[in-house]
Amino acid sequence: MFTSSVVCARDGSPEAQMWTALAGPFFSLVSGALLFFVARIGALSPRARLMTLWLAYHGLVNFVGYVFTSWFAPTADMGRATRIAGATTPLLIALTVLGYAGIRFIARPFGRGVAQLASSPLLDDRAARDWSKESMLYAGLLATPFLALAALPVPHWLSLMYVLTCPLPLFDLPKSVAAHRAASRAAEGATPLGDARPKLAWVITLCAWIVARFVFDGGVRWAS
Repeated sequence: MFTSSVVCARDGSPEAQMWTALAGPFFSLVSGALLFFVARIGALSPRARLMTLWLAYHGLVNFVGYVFTSWFAPTADMGRATRIAGATTPLLIALTVLGYAGIRFIARPFGRGVAQLASSPLLDDRAARDWSKESMLYAGLLATPFLALAALPVPHWLSLMYVLTCPLPLFDLPKSVAAHRAASRAAEGATPLGDARPKLAWVITLCAWIVARFVFDGGVRWAS
């Protein structure tokens, strides 16, 4: 019995097994992307937008974490799905490299949104960095041990690694918030995350293209 996973019978068709394995990564991507855009709704209170932004971050960082494990974790969700679909080793390596890039930079597009949701004016770069740390980084670091304990027992070591590594990209966020401080003060009334939307769209498009390429290009070569 696991608290953070669903164990499915593996006697179905290879296609069914592949889509079952992809359910978790795709849910993380879709939920993160939807919440990212919901956070732009002006009708939400600042606190509600900050919570939505936080949940969106976790959805997206979980997805890029799944992609990162494609090559070196063949029994994990993305590893199983890509191998069932007949992905070649170069493609698996490319997915892992793309996932690493996502983990490394996923927090940066959130800088403007976090700056705009500050409870008081960010008068200088130090104030911007402090606000980012208090609202996102420290919250993630404090919550991580409790989330890790709540996830136990886990069916795969990656399940625990996801929890422990989720806050790591947030270390890039203070610099990003400081960089967007002046723009957020000048754009009073602008919707949060407006500057990040094109970047997110490109990331989602690239991920969708890679998935479609190995699944549909020339037909899926189902493994026996």
